[in-house]
Amino acid sequence: MSFTEIKTQQKVAELKQILQKMKSVLVAYSGGVDSTFLAHIATQTLGDKCLSVTAQSASVAQSEMKDAIHLALSLIHISEPTRPRLISYAVFCLK
Repeated sequence: MSFTEIKTQQKVAELKQILQKMKSVLVAYSGGVDSTFLAHIATQTLGDKCLSVTAQSASVAQSEMKDAIHLALSLIHISEPTRPRLISYAVFCLK
């Protein structure tokens, strides 16, 4: 295992410890790499004590929102009923 892989594993373990101390979290999910990674690790660590939330607004291009929803639907199950074509907000939990 390379030095980089070891350091990455150590950082993920540290993140999990921080999340465990928090006991529950809400992740602002944008569909980007950072929030997707955090939502994934938080859900692995906390299960249903992690909610990942995204919101549609004028500051987010509709195409970006569609991409974020598509990513969420491929990686994440929707934890409360929504209708994707009418979404103004959605709460997602990673599988």
